[in-house]
Amino acid sequence: MKKQVMFVLAVIFAVSALSNAQNLVVNPGFETPETTGGGWPSTYGDWNGDYSSIVGASAGIIPLEGSKMLKFLGSSHGGSGGSANSCQVFQIINVSSYAQEISVGKVSVAASAYFNRIAGDSQTDTKFYVSIFAYAGEPSSFPWQWETSPDGGKLARADGFVYSDGDPATWEQGQTQLALPTNTDFVIIGVNANEDIYNDYSLPEFDGHFADDVYAEVIIPALVGLEVTGPDEVAEDSQTQYSAIALYDNNSTSDVTDLAVWSVEPNVIADIEAGLLTTEKIFQPEAVTITAQYTEDGNTFDANKPVSLFAICPSGNALQFDGVDDYVALSENAVTTTQFTVAAWANHYGHAGGYWKQNTIFSQRDYSIGDNHSAVVLMTERIEDGPASATIRSSSGAIQRLVYTRQPYGEWHHYAMTVDSEDFIFYIDGVEVNRTSNQQNGDYVTGIDCVDIGRHKYITYFVLRDTGLFNGAIDDVRIYDRALSAEEVQMSMHTQPESNEPNLVGYWNFDEGEGQVAHDTSGNGNNGQLGSAPDIDDSDPNWVDSNAPVGICTLEGLLERNVNEALEIKLNILDEILEALAREDASVNILGGMFGELDYGYLDKRDIRKAGREIHSAIQSEEQAIHLVEKSVDDLEDSLDVLASEDGPPDSNSTNDNRNTNRLLTPPKR
Repeated sequence: MKKQVMFVLAVIFAVSALSNAQNLVVNPGFETPETTGGGWPSTYGDWNGDYSSIVGASAGIIPLEGSKMLKFLGSSHGGSGGSANSCQVFQIINVSSYAQEISVGKVSVAASAYFNRIAGDSQTDTKFYVSIFAYAGEPSSFPWQWETSPDGGKLARADGFVYSDGDPATWEQGQTQLALPTNTDFVIIGVNANEDIYNDYSLPEFDGHFADDVYAEVIIPALVGLEVTGPDEVAEDSQTQYSAIALYDNNSTSDVTDLAVWSVEPNVIADIEAGLLTTEKIFQPEAVTITAQYTEDGNTFDANKPVSLFAICPSGNALQFDGVDDYVALSENAVTTTQFTVAAWANHYGHAGGYWKQNTIFSQRDYSIGDNHSAVVLMTERIEDGPASATIRSSSGAIQRLVYTRQPYGEWHHYAMTVDSEDFIFYIDGVEVNRTSNQQNGDYVTGIDCVDIGRHKYITYFVLRDTGLFNGAIDDVRIYDRALSAEEVQMSMHTQPESNEPNLVGYWNFDEGEGQVAHDTSGNGNNGQLGSAPDIDDSDPNWVDSNAPVGICTLEGLLERNVNEALEIKLNILDEILEALAREDASVNILGGMFGELDYGYLDKRDIRKAGREIHSAIQSEEQAIHLVEKSVDDLEDSLDVLASEDGPPDSNSTNDNRNTNRLLTPPKR
């Protein structure tokens, strides 16, 4: 291919996105004599690497630009006989002036180089590379990292190759591009001649191979749009994370959640900060619109996302654990795959029981001593006053634990851990709170005596101990044989799964309300036994009504919830009025006593008479108010009777047959 054609392609390549239009390569045409082939470079702007030299016109090949070019000679620093089948020459590129843009993932580097070779067999030794490597650290560390670190110690790389046509009269261009990782400190540009016949041990090994006109530039893509990502529906009285994603003209994206300006309307039922949407309790179907605004290089974009709010109508049962000896023992291993999700609602009342006082939701582990065990453990509190935690260790891999601030006692919170081939993530209330890369290499199948809900067993000092016994209530425990996405975690926490839901391998909703068995309603039959024996004993947790926020209200359910809550407020108002009335009666009695005994204190007779009349008037108003509130209470109770008498299946309240969606509440006692 002729140089003129290649130049046109290079221009097209360079302007594919906004670039700084500056060649970062020092001595790109090899016009300045310098040492090459003496080892890897360690400072900015020096060419060095395998055995090579800078030459003028040679073997019938004329330099592409100027009077010099690079000649590849051998696959080692010293000459022939190296262990590789290529000759590589590098230069360290300084990108420190773009550190801010790199830190937010906005920078790419594009590179190109021209190659030629002497006339010869067009099928042998004709492949050339131009490469880009991203590194962290100081430039002086490059030789050590390249020689000693796995895969050369690089953060990322990109390679472009081209084949020579074997015609010394033409030069061929190779080109490539690399998006720099956010922790990149410097970049390496490499040119490389490839030897097809592996180490022929002749000198020179490369029979006349050349490079010239190396080019590298930083490309900063232009912002062309913005979008807000996250669930379309969220629960009332909850927090849900949304993200602002910047869109660029080179089809790349960047998460700018923390840099965007957020707002939500109407803001009387919701608030948002750094993408975290906080919703209030609602009394009718509501919707909000989230807006993110982001400015970069003078360009400003807005993105909107409409979000529907749904109300929660909890019901059903939960299990309450005493923190002394209560637990549920499962009949089989619950986690049997290397990728999985464990999730549950939990409300811890205080410090747990057991050797280490760990509030354990779910635990599956074997009998090995100390941390040398297979384990999957989810806790609301790790050791007394410790953080919430999620722990994994497979049959091959060091223990990994994610922690986050312990949530307050006496509140329901949702806890979830997800594990896939790459990531281990911990969620609380549907929001990611911690993550790490998954370093496990084995499975999690363990001894069956240590697969429990509400208990953690651990071998210390060669004794198998109950180290964590849950103190509080647990509900809606579920296990999937895949890692749910963040959006799936957020949506599933408020709804019961469909029957035969794919990938659901364990589900305990504790809605039996009685008995010694917590049934696995996933269809896999991994039922749990309450306590240590089939018969009732002290280690059985208690069945209690659940108010965990699981179950989306239908309109009927929301209507009944509103009426019941209004009724409860009215009854509380009656109590408050009666309290006020008792104080007013006492005040009238005191005034009467003062008037009868002619003991007016600092008051005169007229003040006492006037105060008595005013308090008496207030009493009459309260008595009227009591009558009106009692009338409204009767009306609300009548409305509940009407709603309860409507025809229709008592639980036909949502398209996915979730529990808790049409709860007919009993009016509060008067």
